[in-house]
Amino acid sequence: MNNDKEHEFELLVRQHKRTIYTVCYMFSTNKDEIDDLFQEILIRLWNGFDRFEGRSSAKNWTYRVARKTAINQDRKERRRPQTVPL
Repeated sequence: MNNDKEHEFELLVRQHKRTIYTVCYMFSTNKDEIDDLFQEILIRLWNGFDRFEGRSSAKNWTYRVARKTAINQDRKERRRPQTVPL
């Protein structure tokens, strides 16, 4: 049964990878930051995958989770004290 969930999740990510990356690029142009944000979004999607009820399209759900995650990461970064090289 768990393999079915993993397979369905893999399909979701494959189908909506472009949407996820689009959101990442909306919040950063730094490759490392984009990769970190992409990973964080995948974690959030995986954790919420069981609760996805299909009342909206998978693309809309993926976009909403990605956007919300990116906004939260951005807020977290803004609160972090900035370091200045000497």
